[in-house]
Amino acid sequence: MRHIEQPVAIPAVVKPDFVAQLPPSVTTTLQAEGVKLDALTLAVQSDLGPDGRFGEQWLLMDSHDLWVIERHNGTANLRHKFPLDKIEDAKVERCVGNGLMQVTVEQQPHVLLHYSNELTDRFGRVAHYLQTRAEYGADVPVPDPAADSHTCLVCGRPLVDTSSKVCPNCIQRGKLFRRLMDLARPYWGKMGLIVILLVAGVLVDLLPPYLTRILIDDVLRVDGGTGGDPTLLPWLVGGLLGIQIIRVLLTIVTNWSTINVSTRFTSYIRDRLFAHLKKLSVDYFDKNQVGRLMTRINQDTEELQGLVSQMTTFALNILLVVGIGVVLFSMAPSLGLYVLIPTPFVVAAAYFYYRYMQPHFRRFWVARWRLNAMLNTFLSGVRVVKAFAQEDEEEQRYHNRNVTLLNSRLQVDLAWSKFFPLISFAFGAGGLIIWYAGGRAVLADRITLGTLMAFLSYLGMFYGPLSNLTHISQALNRFLTISQRTFELLDEEPEKEPVQPVRTARLGGKIEFDKVTFGYDPYYPVIRDVSFTVEPGEMIGIVGHSGAGKTTLVNLLCRFYDVTHGAIRIDGVDLRDLSMEEVRQQVGIVLQTPFLFHGTLAENIAYGRPDATRREIIQAAKAANAHGFITQLPEGYDTIVGEGGAGLSGGERQRISIARAILHNPRILILDEATSSVDTDTERQIQEALNELVKGRTTIAIAHRLSTLYNADRIIVINRGKLEEQGPPKQLMDNKGSFYHLVQMQTQLASLDGVVGV
Repeated sequence: MRHIEQPVAIPAVVKPDFVAQLPPSVTTTLQAEGVKLDALTLAVQSDLGPDGRFGEQWLLMDSHDLWVIERHNGTANLRHKFPLDKIEDAKVERCVGNGLMQVTVEQQPHVLLHYSNELTDRFGRVAHYLQTRAEYGADVPVPDPAADSHTCLVCGRPLVDTSSKVCPNCIQRGKLFRRLMDLARPYWGKMGLIVILLVAGVLVDLLPPYLTRILIDDVLRVDGGTGGDPTLLPWLVGGLLGIQIIRVLLTIVTNWSTINVSTRFTSYIRDRLFAHLKKLSVDYFDKNQVGRLMTRINQDTEELQGLVSQMTTFALNILLVVGIGVVLFSMAPSLGLYVLIPTPFVVAAAYFYYRYMQPHFRRFWVARWRLNAMLNTFLSGVRVVKAFAQEDEEEQRYHNRNVTLLNSRLQVDLAWSKFFPLISFAFGAGGLIIWYAGGRAVLADRITLGTLMAFLSYLGMFYGPLSNLTHISQALNRFLTISQRTFELLDEEPEKEPVQPVRTARLGGKIEFDKVTFGYDPYYPVIRDVSFTVEPGEMIGIVGHSGAGKTTLVNLLCRFYDVTHGAIRIDGVDLRDLSMEEVRQQVGIVLQTPFLFHGTLAENIAYGRPDATRREIIQAAKAANAHGFITQLPEGYDTIVGEGGAGLSGGERQRISIARAILHNPRILILDEATSSVDTDTERQIQEALNELVKGRTTIAIAHRLSTLYNADRIIVINRGKLEEQGPPKQLMDNKGSFYHLVQMQTQLASLDGVVGV
């Protein structure tokens, strides 16, 4: 399967309506230059003038030319015009308090415009596009300069939660409910049963007032000294008792069914979220705090369970309001009209309360995940906090975020505490109206006393659910917020798997980097046009200054990220044509700071092969020089270690990590600074383990300590993202190039350390 090479793998965006966003004076100036406005491909506004003061400039492009137009006091003037094919280079520079964009035309630099630091990323993308276009030609797709701006994709308003893509004002509520119902498809049968139970419960609730009316008018009636029919008394009382028993049973079954469905449904969503989360690329985790993700998966779904249960209650209340409303109007139409007097006021109040509380719920949600994120960061870096005596500062930081959460929660709760008493007063006033109007009707013999008492009973049943329905605005805000966050996570694009992955029985281990260019932000490459080949079984050392791009190369080989341009091939097959599972089964990695999971040492060694036998685990530990210290522990291989390997030294954790890699038995091995943070004796033991590990495997080793690469077949020197030189260690030393100078610098530092030590 052949990949068609593109200069940069940046997706094209939907072309905005540039003409609509341009001021009339700018469009007039462009038309005077003979520009066809519908041919514009880019329009970016700067917020500074040519003198660096606040002003307005526009950078515009079509497929042939670039213009910079200054706008001042309603008039526009053309400042620069360059043919795109003449631009040889472009860059942005940070200045004090602002930045500038510069292009090179015919080897002469030209400053196009200035902008505030907030727009650095935006103009940086434009500069990168011009630079890439100069290198690869006009086929380079034009980027969206505002691709990563924290604004709503629908309305353009700033986002409070920068991890979202759509602001809460633009949430399509109907679509959310439909998606949630579609997600609940496996539970539709049980939800249907709950609806039937709710309807049955409503019908049962309508019976007691009706029987009460018969009891008052036909049994307890006193008419001219003649009482009612006493034989009906035990039947009516027994009927009321039976109804109460049936209602209790229906309530128990309904509650059990609701709790069962809501709990299972939220558990199902939690599983779906985690299953989707593990498919996301490393890039997603780079951009999202751990505390935020934990809040979404655990805490939000827990609240969603309560909201699903609440929705059942709201459904019951709606059925009661409809059913009782019908009964009230059929029983006494004149009184039924009085019942509706408070209703418009309550509905209007609930609507305005809902709109008023929306931003408060959003602030509460953001404040909550920020508090969780801060706590997670503190717990992860507690050793650093204590080492630098920053406990008080961290406490103050937590306190500040906790106060923010407190204030946002108080705004929500206090607003409700003011709203609900007003609603209760409105309904209480409605009851008094019925007492007055109904009492006059009884005195005038238009209705019986039993009818009035039954009507008042139904009225209590009517206003109660109607009052509860006012809670729906509060619940709906929470429900929409949480549902939106849930679907945003589920809608994140997973790692790209090939449609028809190439299957290989076992990789040979040949690696080719073919003109690889990559940037964590695709507009700012970290690796530029790197090409080299590693033969099967060969050991390659990668060296260079910190930040040169060494670790980025192995991240690409592990396919934690996809290349922006070029290709990485294993045994001649593009890495993107192999399944993720196959790549990561055949590629093993030993990190500079190994991570051990909470569990036994045996479980940590067998993490890559959970079905490994105890004998295989011990053999791997022996090969990694770890068997000796493991057997000296009280529980041996069953010793429990804390998260991250707490309780073990750095060298011991590293040897467990090497044992894990040996047991995993990868065809390609990556060593990322595997001995950089240990003492000399531990380094010797680890080096012996590594010598065992690399046998027969294609190995790529990253090292700052160059002595660890004495047995490498070749050394590759990376400098500022480019391959500077490569060859056998001795040849590079003889050439006296970059590698030679790195060795000399390290030798001098080692000599200095020796002198200081003396």
